[in-house]
Amino acid sequence: MGIEAGTARPQSDLGPEAAARLSGWLRDYQMLPGVPDELFDVMRRPRADWLELLAGFAEYPEAESRSRFSVATRHIRDTGVTYRVYGEENGRIWPVNPLPLSLGHR
Repeated sequence: MGIEAGTARPQSDLGPEAAARLSGWLRDYQMLPGVPDELFDVMRRPRADWLELLAGFAEYPEAESRSRFSVATRHIRDTGVTYRVYGEENGRIWPVNPLPLSLGHR
């Protein structure tokens, strides 16, 4: 699935590797049945805000993307982002995703 016409960042603005990577992410993405999704609208069209964000990530070489996410995940862990269930003494590592949630203004 390529980027739809009229969005903030057409696929032609990306290099061929980045465009292929972005198309693959969108094609392989699985929505959860009955759960609202921020990436795709109800017609399974990618939302423009997400396309712009993901296009930026797609421009990084694969190894650099993995490295950056690894650093972000390590930072989340090292800064002690935890939660505690009532009645437990020790905190649990909060499973925070290093990819931000992109919400458009409507």
